[in-house]
Amino acid sequence: MRVSINALAAVLGGVQTLHTSAFDEALGVPTEAAATLALRRQQVILEETGIPNVVDPLGGSYAIEALTAEIESRVRTELGKIDELGGAEVHRVRVVQGAITESAYRIQNEIDSGARRVVGVNCFVVQDGQKGPDPFAIDEAIEAEQVERLRRVRATRDAAAVREALSGLERAARDGTSIVQPTIVAVRAYATVGEISETLRGVFGSYEPDAVA
Repeated sequence: MRVSINALAAVLGGVQTLHTSAFDEALGVPTEAAATLALRRQQVILEETGIPNVVDPLGGSYAIEALTAEIESRVRTELGKIDELGGAEVHRVRVVQGAITESAYRIQNEIDSGARRVVGVNCFVVQDGQKGPDPFAIDEAIEAEQVERLRRVRATRDAAAVREALSGLERAARDGTSIVQPTIVAVRAYATVGEISETLRGVFGSYEPDAVA
């Protein structure tokens, strides 16, 4: 239900592209039924509401214009604070991630206290022991099949071409030039995703989230 409302709001706002999440994405790969339902949400809005046929269906709305003006004002205020501190790049951890952490903590406190009402979580909760949706189950035999396919690829590909392509990718990464074309070359030589990732990891390292006090 929330996704449907969010999708409708996005369309009313003139969004150019839209993705609606399946209800079981938090549990794993979406099931076919959940993915189909997510798609149907978009199709109902497209085919049955007529909203996409209007350029700006909320044009002139006082409520929307007032909220837009408020958002702009508050954003400019926050940007001013960041500029005073030397810019976002200088204080990325303290300013940006600190604000995200503070916001998440505040919202969770509001939910826990009941100040922010979330249906089914802290209001209108039904204690009926209802079982949640069954998550998507992957056939374990697929793993063995994929391993065998990978083994065959590695056995039949041109190993020298793979090494040359990965070396070219590494040079591009170290030189700071675009890695798009070297990556395409590596893929066409049948370098694996793991090999390409390891090559880039050797240059750039692995992402480690900054600790925020």
